[in-house]
Amino acid sequence: MEYFSFENRDVRCAADVGRMAALGRFDVEFAIYGCASIYKNGEIYYRATSHENKLFDFIRQQRLEEVYSTPVIRLVKRGKVPSGMKEQILQEIKYELLQKMKRQYENGYLNWTLCQGH
Repeated sequence: MEYFSFENRDVRCAADVGRMAALGRFDVEFAIYGCASIYKNGEIYYRATSHENKLFDFIRQQRLEEVYSTPVIRLVKRGKVPSGMKEQILQEIKYELLQKMKRQYENGYLNWTLCQGH
């Protein structure tokens, strides 16, 4: 008589799902957060990160130094990620957000927007 164990089957299924996830068979969601800051010398810096809390901490610190930032913008992308490509895709999405902010805030709009709060 053959002994059948659900526990062994569940462990095998979990391991199979883990392998499929590692190979990029499931969608992954990337959330990138960004803002632009303008300094007293007129220089504009754009920041993008996947760490929302770190960005808000940075903005709070900048306010103490009287450097003002735009509201935080979030870009979310979802898709399959081939094995070993996660970091490259993350960098590409960050770059996309930086370019979006640059287009949005060019031509003096950023100066005008931040000056309205003073």
